[in-house]
Amino acid sequence: MKRRARRDSRAGQATIAITLSLVMMFGMLGLVVDVGWAYWRWEACKTAADAAAFGAAMVARTAPNLTCGSGVTCQTKTACPQAPSNANDTVQVGCMYARSNGFVQGGNSGKQSVYIAAGISNGPVAGTTPGYWVSATVVEQEPQLFSAVLGKQLMTVSARSTANVYVGAGGGCIFVLNKTAAKSYQQISSNLDNGCSLYDDSNASNAVYVESGTLTLDNGANVITAGGVSLPSSTITYNGGGSAKTNQPRNGDPFSGMTAPVPSLPCTPDPQISSGGRTLSPGTYCSISINSADNTTFSPGVYIITNGSLNITSSNNVNANGVTFYFPASSGNVNFTSGTFNLTAPSSGSTAGFAIWKDGPSASSAVLDSSDITINGVIYMPYTNLKYGSSATASRTTIVADTITIDSCHITNAASSPYFTNGGAALGGAFVVE
Repeated sequence: MKRRARRDSRAGQATIAITLSLVMMFGMLGLVVDVGWAYWRWEACKTAADAAAFGAAMVARTAPNLTCGSGVTCQTKTACPQAPSNANDTVQVGCMYARSNGFVQGGNSGKQSVYIAAGISNGPVAGTTPGYWVSATVVEQEPQLFSAVLGKQLMTVSARSTANVYVGAGGGCIFVLNKTAAKSYQQISSNLDNGCSLYDDSNASNAVYVESGTLTLDNGANVITAGGVSLPSSTITYNGGGSAKTNQPRNGDPFSGMTAPVPSLPCTPDPQISSGGRTLSPGTYCSISINSADNTTFSPGVYIITNGSLNITSSNNVNANGVTFYFPASSGNVNFTSGTFNLTAPSSGSTAGFAIWKDGPSASSAVLDSSDITINGVIYMPYTNLKYGSSATASRTTIVADTITIDSCHITNAASSPYFTNGGAALGGAFVVE
């Protein structure tokens, strides 16, 4: 009987212990639920902040300039308007992106806040020197559930994202894409004064081959090759701090993945201009031949040549202002061997910045070889063996080809194109950095 009495004296102790621990158990459960909810809402804040910063930066990237009050908007950390509407204003575009991701200034019964700061100096991310930066901060007050018993009714969740806009400097305006060819860039008995860098993807020991001439690189431009440089009886002069960088990673095609123009079929027959002056209109041509025909003008637009080539010989004052010549893979190419040819790429539209575009993947050859060629724009021929020569007038030209043979050229700088920042020699574009 005494033993039974001892057992009875301890009866219910487990129940009491479990009951007392329920407070701690529910407190821990409440903490887990509240922290999990807060983290989920933080991810939503971060997504909205990233979208706001990057969206604003992308607008700034296409602005006419990165000047406060002119091309872009600069401000200290400022709350977004509740109804942003100016799609041309970098800051308001950022506010619109935050709104499209569920966050509006004063939203959710006043529990949401969206702030944006932007400027051209003293950015918030240390170690970066962008031309322009945008920082978006998204805040939301979260109601507490089980944790409210501790006396705190709301938790603040916030996320910040910063996007930088960089403008490339220097510029790389010659890209040789063949990966194995010897002398893939070949310069023979000529002098090239180039205001931007030379990239050569060939791993051959003499990938860059300059013979009996001088290659001059200005503006701090470099020779960058996956292989080596050979200079028999010739020199490379670097003005502005550039140098030869050999055995480097391949740069690749800077324009890969672009959408090409679409021909309108059937093609217009070759006009075969052989004398006198004539004005041509943009469109799809089977081929175009101009022989001994002075004062020929190409009206602005895109000229698609589907079957043959563009052949210009012994013709002076051939002018194409605001023009792109596009050659599908199945067509020929451009051949200009004598006379005067002035070509300037369009400044707007789907082919902005492109003067000559020859598609692939079939191999081809092209000749732009005369003492009087001026091409301002991109020459894009990733599958073409190009012979290029022009010494009459300095050009803003970016050349992309499989191999290139240079004969007496003068290129002042990289061509301008919205698809390509200053020739791509330095980092350019909009990037989320925080």
